[in-house]
Amino acid sequence: MNLMEFLRKVDERLDSMSYEELRQYVRETARTLGEGEREGFLCSLSCAESNPHKTTSDADEIYSDTVKHYKAEVGQILQKLDDLDKGEKFLSSCFNEEYDEWSNSDADEYYFQDKDHILDSVDRACILIEKCNDAEEYNSSYKLVEALENLEVYVTGDYADCEDGVLAIDELDSYHLLDMDWEKVATDGIYAAYRATSMNERASVVFSLIRYSRCGFINLENIMQAGKHELPDLDQFLPEWVSYLSGIIKERPDDPNRNSYGPSYYAAKLIEEAGIMSRQSNDQISIAMKCGREIPKLYLDILNRLMKDNDYEKASEISEYALKDLKDRDNDNGFHEAIAKTATEIFEHIHNYKNAGETRMETFQISPSSGNYLSLCLKTGDFDAVYRRKTEDIYRKLIDDYVKSNAIYDKQHDVFATALLDGDFETALDVGLNKEEALGWSMSFMKQGIALFLISCYKDGPDGEPLPREIQNMISAANVYGFKELYYDWKRLRPIPEDIKKRAITKINILLQKRTAAILGNYRNYYGECANFIAALGKVRESNGEINAEREALVAYHQQFRRYNAFTKELRRFTNSF
Repeated sequence: MNLMEFLRKVDERLDSMSYEELRQYVRETARTLGEGEREGFLCSLSCAESNPHKTTSDADEIYSDTVKHYKAEVGQILQKLDDLDKGEKFLSSCFNEEYDEWSNSDADEYYFQDKDHILDSVDRACILIEKCNDAEEYNSSYKLVEALENLEVYVTGDYADCEDGVLAIDELDSYHLLDMDWEKVATDGIYAAYRATSMNERASVVFSLIRYSRCGFINLENIMQAGKHELPDLDQFLPEWVSYLSGIIKERPDDPNRNSYGPSYYAAKLIEEAGIMSRQSNDQISIAMKCGREIPKLYLDILNRLMKDNDYEKASEISEYALKDLKDRDNDNGFHEAIAKTATEIFEHIHNYKNAGETRMETFQISPSSGNYLSLCLKTGDFDAVYRRKTEDIYRKLIDDYVKSNAIYDKQHDVFATALLDGDFETALDVGLNKEEALGWSMSFMKQGIALFLISCYKDGPDGEPLPREIQNMISAANVYGFKELYYDWKRLRPIPEDIKKRAITKINILLQKRTAAILGNYRNYYGECANFIAALGKVRESNGEINAEREALVAYHQQFRRYNAFTKELRRFTNSF
């Protein structure tokens, strides 16, 4: 739950509570506090007190004098920070001879000396940001955080010889040269900047300070929690904020999520947050439609929100718009695919099965994986008539590309798995299971292909009979999303021809013999995997009429490799015959 949603729910609860209920809640909260928390709680209560008849008093005058003192000191500190740019004051440094990056990584790599008291000024600036905020002198805090973000401290000695000779504020922090937590200081300063600036300049100022804060990523929620008061005019600010951020995104139409530290990166993350913070779903829809092409996650967020609100009709409209908008875009870290899958769920919920079929097809086009194929094939009523030729054209082209290049790529296993699931057992067997080497299978189709062929070749028992664990292990090894749920449906739809079954069993037997011989004695963590495949092949043979095939295979492997005790233990998980 984001902060704005949380606060809205708190307001709703408070509005429904009577004075006595609220008083009792506060008292019960106080009763449960530890001794160390009680003083702070009382101070909070004092700060919350209000007196509508308050008049100018000695306290007010003291307060005014304090503010004047802070403003004067801020002016002095700003001058000192500005003087640092002249290079007349600097830190000296020497290499820490005892530093060992392997055994003592927490030690500083350098020693620094501060004979000019530079760090005193920096620490005081950090302290003054907090004090000025407490006094609601936000303009001074804003000036200080801006100066600190632009700060460059010159360094002489070993550091200058090995590095660039300048330390920014975040580097001072990383070398533990500050007494303050810079991220908290920066957040407090940005809070002050928000309070100190007018609406027409607020967005650009806040964004600039976030981007150059040099301390990771500060978002709007962090800023909302920084001050002792809520941010004013937040509802009016959010549209201005989104408009400003979207302008940055539009200037850089390349994927903002890949530009790790540029303005697009920050703008994209902040727009996502703004969408989630939106009070009304229509506001979030507007943000998504404005920036969704550049930031597809916005579409996914609003679809999930509409589904949570049970507004499936609106969700179906937005999903159609989103998929049309993203038609020629890449998968964008999986968001395009996720949107298509979500759209399918939406259309199924409202019984629009035609559109559900189209979005399943689109999901496969976006990401031609075996899991997406299986869903399309078995959950779309007119698959063979409408979509099968299209899917075949897609995976055939990918297979042709692979054959031409003979390259290993991360989708290879999915391509051949899809061919097998589509009933093209020959291609999967002859082209997919073609690795001569017994090792280096992890980036190939070999493991997945053997598992899928063993599943295909296994002759199922009567309806309702549970699958043996050997075949269940193969379903897991096949690594096809949703396969366990759709196992029987697929077996009935795509039975393997008997001639290919015989060839597959023979080939897999040879492959496993070579694989096991290469693994044993070299890669102990794969012993269990080898045993699983050997047992599954035996179970497949038994299902096809070879009596005791599994036990005999396990015993034969044990006799051949009996000196490998760890492997024997793995084999014994399937038989007690030795």
